[in-house]
Amino acid sequence: MPGKGDDIIRVNSASVVIIELPNEGNDTVFSSINYNLASLPQIENLTLWGTEDINGIGNRRDNVITGNSGQNVLTGLQGNDTFVFNLGDSVVGKPDRIGDFQFGKDKIKVNGVLPSVLTRAGNNSASTLNSLVDSVFIDGNGATSGNQGLGTNSAALVVSTAQGIGGTYLIVNDGVGGFNPATDLVINLTGYSSNLPGLGNIAVGSLFV
Repeated sequence: MPGKGDDIIRVNSASVVIIELPNEGNDTVFSSINYNLASLPQIENLTLWGTEDINGIGNRRDNVITGNSGQNVLTGLQGNDTFVFNLGDSVVGKPDRIGDFQFGKDKIKVNGVLPSVLTRAGNNSASTLNSLVDSVFIDGNGATSGNQGLGTNSAALVVSTAQGIGGTYLIVNDGVGGFNPATDLVINLTGYSSNLPGLGNIAVGSLFV
């Protein structure tokens, strides 16, 4: 049982039982299996570790939820949550999904990168996710005529209307010019709530921390 102070609890089996009392610090569960904090209202943070395709669910608190290098579905539930990503962990070939992202409340943090520009590209009917991302790197601003390429330290939202991949995606450049499928982030936000920002420029701080 965790005690007072900021605790780290490692979980690698569903048989592990956590009991946490109120007001005993800022605590983090590190889990190598699917994990749900909903029944642990005193735990603030959840970090998935390892390489398996596993999922993480928060609780009613303002959680910090971090995925691993596998393909994850992350769900914050109530609260103003922060979803943390490392470059290369959620990529075009294996994107993570945030199942209930709340625009205006939840935030994205990318370790090592804070985009200086955020835009929304025009809706896109490209038939594959790779083609969709390619097209956003060619034109990442749907409110300006001509091609406004997604530049270094930039990010863009885009809505796919294509069968099979239809949904809303966030694309984050890794800090190096051009599209790198191994490191540039592609995050599936399909299932978001609140209003999707309009085409064109978006305040970076409205989405990123």
